[in-house]
Amino acid sequence: MRARTRLATAVGAISLAVAGCGGSDPEDQEGETPTAGGAPEVGTCWAVDAALALDQQYLYDDSAQVPCTESHTTETAVTVPVADFEAATLERVVDGCVNPVTRYLSIDPDSWVPWAYTVLGPSKEEVADGASWVRCDVTFPETWGNVERVRSVTGSASGLADHPPNDRWACLDQPPATMGQPYVPCDQPHNYEETGTAALLTGLDRYPPAAELAVEGRQQCSETVPDGYEDGSVTAQWDPRAALEGNTALWGICFIFNADGQPLPAR
Repeated sequence: MRARTRLATAVGAISLAVAGCGGSDPEDQEGETPTAGGAPEVGTCWAVDAALALDQQYLYDDSAQVPCTESHTTETAVTVPVADFEAATLERVVDGCVNPVTRYLSIDPDSWVPWAYTVLGPSKEEVADGASWVRCDVTFPETWGNVERVRSVTGSASGLADHPPNDRWACLDQPPATMGQPYVPCDQPHNYEETGTAALLTGLDRYPPAAELAVEGRQQCSETVPDGYEDGSVTAQWDPRAALEGNTALWGICFIFNADGQPLPAR
């Protein structure tokens, strides 16, 4: 039995969130309501062990609640009541987390930062006391395109994508096609930097050829280059082929870089 799921890549997150492939919201699920009595409030931050936050076998979370101004690894975007959080109903909750989490972050095609989510249950003590809810928590991946471990952050994630701080922005030293690479500090020179926007292809019945994706990425991403970067080159890191399963839209995260290999300036 899976305790939760995770987005396969930080890039794939946007197609799920914006193209509507993430399933229904928890409050739309039959037999459940959006109110979970005794559950943590939306906006609660947690010091979940970074190595456990995305572990599918980690079911009972007894992590400490901490002020969001202090270091934390997850933040609750929505809580969902369940009759038995160890039963199959949790599988529906997992998919239903996507839309509430993206709304909480203010993720949309014009406002994007690397993000992920996890689903966590009550502690064993809370279950013994009658707790019957799970929480959908926002997390931030430690590496680009590889949601296997989360990092510690400070500050609330509510509406963060509209005005992201430097430490949530995606800056890289290698091309964004290199998955699993660490983020680099945006307040130091770096080679690639997200524009905070995404390219979009819709009405697809097949995965486009690489040449077509490259042209679309350059064309669409060039329209959203930030002020001061007009002389830079752009590229889009597109969702993988699997993103088209049951879907007809494909998203690409826009990045800017210097074609001559010179680093971009610190943000």
